[in-house]
Amino acid sequence: MMSLENIKIAIGSDHGGFLLKEQVKEYLLTKYHVEDMGCESLDSVDYPIYAHKVAHKVASKECDYGLLICTTGVGMSMAANKTEGVRAVLATKLDINYISRTSNKNAKAGNYNHALQQINSPYIATFDADMAPTPDFIYKTLPFFFEENNKIGFVQLPQSFNNPDIFQYRFKAYNKIPFEQDYFYHSIQIAKNATNSAIYCGTNTLFSREALNSCNGFATKTISEDIATGMLIESNGYKCLALDDIEAYGSSVTDLTGFIKQRSRWARGCIQILKNYKILKNKGLSFRQKLEYLSCISYWFFGLRRMIYLLTPLLFSIFGIIIIDCNLTTFIALWLPAYILKRFTLDILENKKRSSTWNKIYETILTPILFKETLKEFFGFSNTKFEVSPKYSSSSKMSKTNFKLLISHLLLLSFNIIGLIMCIFKIKKLGTLIPNFFYYLH
Repeated sequence: MMSLENIKIAIGSDHGGFLLKEQVKEYLLTKYHVEDMGCESLDSVDYPIYAHKVAHKVASKECDYGLLICTTGVGMSMAANKTEGVRAVLATKLDINYISRTSNKNAKAGNYNHALQQINSPYIATFDADMAPTPDFIYKTLPFFFEENNKIGFVQLPQSFNNPDIFQYRFKAYNKIPFEQDYFYHSIQIAKNATNSAIYCGTNTLFSREALNSCNGFATKTISEDIATGMLIESNGYKCLALDDIEAYGSSVTDLTGFIKQRSRWARGCIQILKNYKILKNKGLSFRQKLEYLSCISYWFFGLRRMIYLLTPLLFSIFGIIIIDCNLTTFIALWLPAYILKRFTLDILENKKRSSTWNKIYETILTPILFKETLKEFFGFSNTKFEVSPKYSSSSKMSKTNFKLLISHLLLLSFNIIGLIMCIFKIKKLGTLIPNFFYYLH
């Protein structure tokens, strides 16, 4: 038997668990050999870095055991489990069981389906690792399952976050810019109740186990298992609801790399649903439900739509390639009413839930990346790897993703400047360049 003084323990934490780590380390050093893998202070850090360090020590046999400490323990254990030969489970005093498995097959959906085999509860709640439900979550959702004449599949509540989204955070405009997802959760989702096409969003949801069993658990043919699972449940005749009540809070992505990774995964997952789940051929969905889901999925082609929007005037003003052949009067008659309605109507009706200006900014920033990702996925270059969205990243170095995005936007900016200059020189000779001129100013 190994003596206590020969046992080696690797210990690590994020900034949220730093103080507790120091206390635990001080105690362990009285009995064991301890290797501290960080972090070193209360400054914000990216927790997977330290989870991987500790996991590597255990996997390489340099240490006999590993101990990870963070705010909840969930994120740390998930990150450590990505290291081959390591199994990390959550230690708790809350009488809550933590189920782990020996593989990561089918990612999040696989985790859920594995857990379903271990439990027999008639109702299943799902939350992302960073989400913390309020005590009233069950009171707000469970009663719907006992209503007469309603076979409820799931009840979806909005996502809400304790920190500002990436744009509110970077521009220090928390109270001036609408939260990016508010319009979807508090307007679009609620409207979808009328057609029984409420979307399961992966977290803050209560399910009927019977409904999950009807579609053999969570969908595994897409990395957007949430949307596909909800659609399959609704196609099996269950009524599903989206509520406006916020009863869980989490952490929003605050760095551009994480934001891009998250949205790329959502986009690719939706295209996988389009290709693998044959929405139009699903006999269980009504015509309106099919339209709702096709609308949801087609949104993620905005990269292609906006790239066309960005390049079309450049092709004409710089290279003389005519894309739309019409005079100035016709152009204004067709474009101006649509622009005014789109620019102001929803902003007025939705008050502080939506901003057309910021919506354009969101989409334009993501366009060079999602334009490529959606086309690759659509034409068969599929990426089925599920990557967890990093939260609270604190690296000061520019990532490769950010660098590529920066170069793409600098190229677009350069071409726009060239196009604007050419418009100024040609505008007296060719009246049709006037719309292009105003486009560049816009």
